[in-house]
Amino acid sequence: MNIQKNIRDIANAMYDHRFVKISLTDGRTVMGRISDISNISFSIGLNPRNRSRFRIDLIESVQLH
Repeated sequence: MNIQKNIRDIANAMYDHRFVKISLTDGRTVMGRISDISNISFSIGLNPRNRSRFRIDLIESVQLH
């Protein structure tokens, strides 16, 4: 797992306003738009009430859509 590459991938997706499909190390998959990113976490979803936050170190892979 390359955390720096994953951070770069989701940062690029946020900048491009692209949808992403992110596989997490616990087997979950989350899909949506990145609305916020920091060095330790990221958010999926553009509506603040429906946003979900995840830790970056749980990312297994990032696919841009």
